[in-house]
Amino acid sequence: MSQSVNSWKCDHIESVAEIGCLCKRYPYKVNTHHLTFKPDLPFNQKSKLDNANHSATLHSCVPYFYPSFQLVIVPPNIEEIIMERARVGYSIPPLYISSPSVRKILLRNNQLYSFIGPMCNFTNLQFLDLSGNKATDISSYVFGALPSLRHLALDNNILGNSKIFFTVDSKHIFENQTNLTFLNISSNSLSILFQDLLLRSTDLKHIYLDHNLLVDWNVTIEHMKNLEILDISWNQILYLSPNGMQRLEKSFSTNVSINMMNNPLHCSCDSLHFFEWIQKHRKHFLHF
Repeated sequence: MSQSVNSWKCDHIESVAEIGCLCKRYPYKVNTHHLTFKPDLPFNQKSKLDNANHSATLHSCVPYFYPSFQLVIVPPNIEEIIMERARVGYSIPPLYISSPSVRKILLRNNQLYSFIGPMCNFTNLQFLDLSGNKATDISSYVFGALPSLRHLALDNNILGNSKIFFTVDSKHIFENQTNLTFLNISSNSLSILFQDLLLRSTDLKHIYLDHNLLVDWNVTIEHMKNLEILDISWNQILYLSPNGMQRLEKSFSTNVSINMMNNPLHCSCDSLHFFEWIQKHRKHFLHF
């Protein structure tokens, strides 16, 4: 769904009506960090814009099918959008941004209670921080159009309440994040993760899942050849199952360090094999 800045030129008002898009005039020299546009006119009125509205300062025309997507209109060459503690809410709906130049977005500590999306035309976005929003829901396709994403922070939400993590659809959440190197999903009340959740995120170096409610490890990570940190501290792990130990051990061909501190590890006959296994591979476990 991505389009370059000049992909859709609206030189004639007939083309606007024909392809069903909205245009916004913006000069290159605009000292603005962000601007959100909400459609407030019926589409048939918008299509009657006269040619006077299409001057030389029109640099992009967004393909837009009212009212499916909400437009985010930004200056053509903007690279960062920062809106922290701004009470932005209440969800991330289907979005289409007017320019694909944005590389970094900080929306932490707002009131975005659900991450729905998709976020379209953010094809160069590399850094996205949605932490501290207390979000309780996430769709399987919210990040589906973000192929360049490298840093994703989702910590301090309540995504464990989202029904998707109890279904196989959760494996699609990060399936297009093949360039992701940093993922933080700590403090989300997560109690279950499907084994293929991160199957296509082969470049991950840091995974933070601390301060959740996990009781075992079930996610495949052996394909992450650059993995350095896996933080599963402050969960509810008594001991790892044979399957959990096997999945982690397959990643020991790398120099991965695993943090399991502050779990309520239980010493019993049932956990004896687990502690022997920890002792054998202790170089991969922090503070053991």
